[in-house]
Amino acid sequence: MFNEKERLLINEATLTASMLSSGLHALRKANTFQKGLFYQAFFSLSIGIERLLKIIIISQHRCKNEGKFPISQQLKNYGHDIKKLSEIVGATI
Repeated sequence: MFNEKERLLINEATLTASMLSSGLHALRKANTFQKGLFYQAFFSLSIGIERLLKIIIISQHRCKNEGKFPISQQLKNYGHDIKKLSEIVGATI
């Protein structure tokens, strides 16, 4: 069925979906009297977007390399720069 790395990727995708959902939910509820919801929303969304971009990078790598995963250090080297990550996957911000 799925190997260990694929299960971890599925878990990562589930967490990513949760972060994006949580961020959008907080953003819908946010108002000028509850500024903390804006912070929560943008924090969750930024984490979710970063994770989604890294999932896309992994998926692109697997498509080009017969299903092999990139090495962990390669992903760590990309860092947390969403703009840089989006350029790597070919998206524009």
